[in-house]
Amino acid sequence: MDPITAIKKHCWYFICYWWLILPALLLPYVIALGVVEVGAEELSVTEPGTDQGLGDNDGDGVIDARDQCPGTNNQLAVNNQGCPEKGMTTIKKTVVIPFYPDTPETNTVKFSQIQQLAIFARKHPSASITLTGHSEQSGNRQKNKSQGVARAQAVKEILVNRFKIKESRIKLHTVGAMQPLMTIAAERDKKKNRRVVGEAKTEMQGQIKRWNVFQ
Repeated sequence: MDPITAIKKHCWYFICYWWLILPALLLPYVIALGVVEVGAEELSVTEPGTDQGLGDNDGDGVIDARDQCPGTNNQLAVNNQGCPEKGMTTIKKTVVIPFYPDTPETNTVKFSQIQQLAIFARKHPSASITLTGHSEQSGNRQKNKSQGVARAQAVKEILVNRFKIKESRIKLHTVGAMQPLMTIAAERDKKKNRRVVGEAKTEMQGQIKRWNVFQ
């Protein structure tokens, strides 16, 4: 075979490879890629779509197709139409009033916490206040309870005399040393149990919050 004929023959093989054999080799990959793309499109169609109204954009537990009050706070209880439930709801203000250090106790009371109770009581005339006295874990049970009552009484007198809250709105309670904040033996930390927990609360018409395990 002469050189020119040989060159033509190789060129022909080269052309055949690129135009016939190579496409044949690539065809399975092209088909596979097409199948993947079609599958992805089908999957996107089968996913829950908001356009079908099956979503719950405000997270209140009612699908959008039935939700007559979109955008409701998901912390509120809602009816079957997704609108907030209304009824009597309790609002309250709780403060912890320390009696530490105790030299003397009535001079170490935190007036700022008591003032918070007074502000709440003035804003809500129907609110009642419960003062629960606590004591450290020392002495006998009766003595601890007596100390708890004495501390609650001290806070009550401040509310009545200084902040002009009616005495009839205030109730006293004591648990003695039964609910300590600190149970370790250090004397300094034990004294932190000397406190009064004040809670002012009332009920008023409003939107009801959804129940959760922290309530």
